[in-house]
Amino acid sequence: MKSGTILRVLPLFVCGLAFLVITPPFQSPDEPEHFARIVQLSQFEIFASMSSREKSAEAVAILPKSVIDAIEALPNIRFDEKKKLSLSQLTQALAASPALDAKASNNRFSYGISSYALISPVPYLPQTIAVVFGRLLSRSPFELLYLARLGNLIFAMLLVALALSALEFSPRLRLAVFIMAGVPMNLFVMGTASNSSAIVAFTLCLIAVGANLRQKYTRRHFAWYLVLATAMSFSKSLYFGLPLVILPTIWSQARTSRARYQRVGLLLAACILPNLTWTLAAKGLYSPLRAGVDPLAGLMLALHHPLATLHVMLSSTKYYYTFYKETFIGRVGWHDVAVPYRMVKHYCHALLLVAFIAPRKGTERPWPKLHSFWVLLVTGTTGAMVYFTIFLTWNPLGATLIEGVQGRHFLPVFPFFFLAAWPVFKLKPLFWKIWQAGILGGWATAVVITLYCTFTRYWLI
Repeated sequence: MKSGTILRVLPLFVCGLAFLVITPPFQSPDEPEHFARIVQLSQFEIFASMSSREKSAEAVAILPKSVIDAIEALPNIRFDEKKKLSLSQLTQALAASPALDAKASNNRFSYGISSYALISPVPYLPQTIAVVFGRLLSRSPFELLYLARLGNLIFAMLLVALALSALEFSPRLRLAVFIMAGVPMNLFVMGTASNSSAIVAFTLCLIAVGANLRQKYTRRHFAWYLVLATAMSFSKSLYFGLPLVILPTIWSQARTSRARYQRVGLLLAACILPNLTWTLAAKGLYSPLRAGVDPLAGLMLALHHPLATLHVMLSSTKYYYTFYKETFIGRVGWHDVAVPYRMVKHYCHALLLVAFIAPRKGTERPWPKLHSFWVLLVTGTTGAMVYFTIFLTWNPLGATLIEGVQGRHFLPVFPFFFLAAWPVFKLKPLFWKIWQAGILGGWATAVVITLYCTFTRYWLI
């Protein structure tokens, strides 16, 4: 890896590290469940158990009592801007948390992890390795949480660095990947224990390798693309189809019919088989997320009333449009960190403009219109599937507004737009440098503002 790539990633790593430190323990969406799942995996237990209560059975992880106590140790400050933490409260909780040694590990109780039992170990591997290392050193649960965050951040940054190093031929895509990785919400998630960090990082690598395949097909690039597609399929079932964006490219570049069908077959297998395998293995671990939720009945209702379902989806999009943009860019924490909407709006505009502006000099090959249309079709279908799945699994039957959808759910989907887009404006070298400096300056400003808002929201000054 070139030193220039490391220098490009360093600002992202520093900002992600700042989010890691500033965000209090368990103050990111579902971080208690993420951490519980990671600790479970660190015990080399892949599958969760089902609670014995028949009417309200849910997936549970059997964890050391000290881990559960740590999760519940700090006061609940979610969704209430008047509630904040002090440094003394955190240090007292850290001091009171015992080391997770062999004796503590034997005293175990169940902890509900609901839908996170359905997520495979793949997107949790960096965090799990960090926690296993911490447990070998008999660290406390709070220290294990910060180790899991750090492992998550380092892994994500390594993948971002690989993506940037693979895009030397395209300054436009390199800038787009940097700005996408540097979205404040992405940096925040990378500094937590969430599995979403790996999914976004896999997406950026898929874009980089896919762009290289468009330039010139090589077996090495295709092999790496299959590895990334497999990892994406294992990571979260909703995004399994995203690697199919490259399908027309590998089809058109093959010289023989046999090569075409081999490549397409391998790609379909990498996208479908891992997801199908894990889904079948974990099928008995599902439990409704809320009372009144019945995905199968909701699906049948949607199929019988498609127009009414479409109306609900469109109405919900219109109603929550501002919230979706905020939670896509910078409404971090439990989405209770208010950031200036003007910043959110400008960052969205910058993401769109980056896709269509490039320097005059470059070797990036244009994508055919049909291929661009296919990319938009795959990403649009995936986005709609994410929306519809949350509608079925989070909302009770007969809901007139879809709740539970957040902009961050589309962070792995949007970057593929950069592949479909082709620069309309080509700038001379001097103007490109000015443009690039302006974008990077705007990015740094947005991150600093979000960090300041996060600090003032959660900590007593």
